[in-house]
Amino acid sequence: MILFEATKPLGLDWSEGQGVDEYRKQHEQEWQPTVQELKAVELAERYHHETEAYDRTVCAGRVLDGSIMPMNHRELALVNGNARRVLAQIMAEAAAAGISAEDMRRSIGRHA
Repeated sequence: MILFEATKPLGLDWSEGQGVDEYRKQHEQEWQPTVQELKAVELAERYHHETEAYDRTVCAGRVLDGSIMPMNHRELALVNGNARRVLAQIMAEAAAAGISAEDMRRSIGRHA
């Protein structure tokens, strides 16, 4: 008793009669970033540039992986406070541009 007989590779029958070029036109596209995605990248890069620039003015610690490290609790409090202020400003701009808080946080994480 044969329960299943495969005569063609699975998934190929739906595209019969279509050439490779026609298939690509219908199902493959170049990815084009949206206006919001481009703005999110711009804001994420600005967040990192602004916070790192501030960190370099208040920290006396060593540079680790391209970022300056706070040397004590006072410096840590200063850089964290600044990071929160910059993040609030960036998030407000993102919301005004129609970018969700989750998407903006993801963009900041990707551009770290």
